[in-house]
Amino acid sequence: MCWAIPGKVISVYGLLAKVDFGGNIRDAVLATEGVKEGDVVLVHAGVVISRMSQEAWDAEQRMLHDLLGGEE
Repeated sequence: MCWAIPGKVISVYGLLAKVDFGGNIRDAVLATEGVKEGDVVLVHAGVVISRMSQEAWDAEQRMLHDLLGGEE
């Protein structure tokens, strides 16, 4: 089973984006068109595979928070 990780795009340059995963910033290859700064995305194996709605982002963040035992 694979799990894509949600992150926020902080910049886009060419076919790469800098994505913030809760303070851990990584480069990711864009495999989805139309991604721009401020978008929330799912990243799997260093590749942006889809954009997320704000509602989906919020739900994902709550789930991750619960999985981590409510720790920040």
